[in-house]
Amino acid sequence: MTPTPTPEAVVTPPAPEPGGPTIEPLPVPAKPAPELPTFTWGVQGFLRPTTRINPWFSKDGPDPAADIPQRIRLQLLGKYKWLSVFAQVQDTRRWGFETNTAASTNNTDLHQGYMEFGGAFQEKKFKGYLRIGRQEIDWGNQRLIGSLGWFPEARSFDAIRGRVELGRFGLDAWFSPLSLKQNFCLNAMGGVVPCSDPASVAQYENNGTQLYAAQLFANVHAMFGAELFYLGLNARPVGPAVGAELGLAPPSNMPRGLARRKISNFGLRLFGKGKRLAYDVEANLQTGENEGQEHSAWALAAFVSYTIDKAKIKPQFRIGYNAASGDPCKNQTVAANCGGGDKSLEFFNFYPTNHIHYGYMDLFAWQNMRELDARFQIVPAKVLEIVAAYHFFQMMEPTGAWRNAPSGTIQGGRTNPNPTVAQRYNPTNDEHTLGHEIDIIANVKAWEGKVFFQPGYGVFIPTQAGTTIGGPDPQHFLWIWMTFTLGS
Repeated sequence: MTPTPTPEAVVTPPAPEPGGPTIEPLPVPAKPAPELPTFTWGVQGFLRPTTRINPWFSKDGPDPAADIPQRIRLQLLGKYKWLSVFAQVQDTRRWGFETNTAASTNNTDLHQGYMEFGGAFQEKKFKGYLRIGRQEIDWGNQRLIGSLGWFPEARSFDAIRGRVELGRFGLDAWFSPLSLKQNFCLNAMGGVVPCSDPASVAQYENNGTQLYAAQLFANVHAMFGAELFYLGLNARPVGPAVGAELGLAPPSNMPRGLARRKISNFGLRLFGKGKRLAYDVEANLQTGENEGQEHSAWALAAFVSYTIDKAKIKPQFRIGYNAASGDPCKNQTVAANCGGGDKSLEFFNFYPTNHIHYGYMDLFAWQNMRELDARFQIVPAKVLEIVAAYHFFQMMEPTGAWRNAPSGTIQGGRTNPNPTVAQRYNPTNDEHTLGHEIDIIANVKAWEGKVFFQPGYGVFIPTQAGTTIGGPDPQHFLWIWMTFTLGS
């Protein structure tokens, strides 16, 4: 027996004329299936063995320094309409760093984890997002803020970030608390002690450290883009620096970075990239307070490149120049602080990815430097790119500090990679030139970029001031960088 259709299921047609055609009922369109959340997973492997020969620029120094960092990342992205949730967990380690084969050091954490609200509206003319949580931030060309992909731990921020785009113009702004409010006590020498300690003579509370940024950008044409931006850092003093502010005697070797910082950076970047010609120009001015001193600094960077795109191997020629102000390191009462007396003149590099800009050996930061670089690149195969680069390095202030990529100092025949360790400088040096670096690398990208392989070699040849601040002998750096990606 055939069931009788319900009135909602069919539309009843008018009765046909006698002998006329039969009119079939019209079905009502079915309701669309409800939209369901989507999930995308990903796995990444990272391995980068390196060897640094003559790490102190001296054949009489220590044996070559070898390192094998490794990273494994697991990630999951969930999306539902305008809402996205992203989580990325990573385990980073250096081979042989754990005390024994049964040890398990805490080296796994949440690298990224955030919620995002956003999408495109009005036929994609307007789009934007609000992202809340731990996240990587690559700003501009990463000269000031970058995710530091070369470093196994990489860099991420606990931040609130908002970005809107209207056609070719937009606004990007974010805020990150780098450290929370702190409460501690000091002894008569300015050292930090428990507040219950009888030697405690003063109690202090600061408001932590905050980083904030805003950028107006325009992508007018492939050959013309512009970014007008502001970066601000507000770091309250801790430890011995507070003792100095309170009139207590700070230790003579008080590290940098502990005193009060309130730095404002105003920058402009112009850039463009076509099939043949590409360029990038950036200028920054800084003002405020650094290490308890009035701060005034600047930095410039520019490059232009040309590609012969019709040639089979697509040769590319590039030339660039980078410069940043430095402190002359004179008239200092505290040996640990390199400064120009009563004023801070060295450019503050913020949290960059210096590795991609100032030589692959990571011997320089965008501080107290001037550099001329030239680069030649060919693409002999679809998956292969070969690069040769030359860098000529000088110090802006010859009596200032030579800073490596993490903003540590290089002096006395050794490299100190920790930027907070007490600095030394040579107030009698009158030479600007530090030396020459040559890098040769090959970039291999296979399986649609899911496999990346980069063997490389760099040599730094110290000359003039480089031989007295660093050492007399060349330093060599060899590495093989490998990443493997599954999923998205």
